[in-house]
Amino acid sequence: EAGMLPFDPDEMVKMRVDGMSMALTQFGFEFPWGDRQPMPKLGLVGHVRFGDSAPIWKNVIATGVQMMTLQAGEMMSTSVRDVAGVKMTTMTPLVPGMTDPLEMGISMAWIGDGLLIGTLASDVESMLQNLQSGADQGLASTAEWKSSVQRLDTQGTEMEMFVRPGAAMDAVMD
Repeated sequence: EAGMLPFDPDEMVKMRVDGMSMALTQFGFEFPWGDRQPMPKLGLVGHVRFGDSAPIWKNVIATGVQMMTLQAGEMMSTSVRDVAGVKMTTMTPLVPGMTDPLEMGISMAWIGDGLLIGTLASDVESMLQNLQSGADQGLASTAEWKSSVQRLDTQGTEMEMFVRPGAAMDAVMD
């Protein structure tokens, strides 16, 4: 009944997103080929919580990743490693003539009912270690965040947004 899909399409109507947080961790340019051509270095990290529908999401995302890997073939490097007791998968494009994959790609890891995903493996690894250690080092623990929300009633809010333009401007000016 599912046809060629490795999951039941009727299960897809049960898919939900309970919450999501995102961060821009790095923004800049590098010159891996000397002065020839700059390469952007953009660090984006997201954590998406799927709640009770996480098993369905895991299956659908795993299917998509497998299809993407097969289609990319030798144009992509895929690695899986253990970080803080969690399996982290990293997929990075391979550029013809380069022996090493690019730094920017997609790294992801499942933590409970949530998926941590980012463009730089080092960012995802660092956040995995922080999440697994239970350390209160997230955005909500910063003085800037606390001072911004102390007078806001966020109960029942569908979306909260926090922007620290000083950090972004520093990154652009560097």
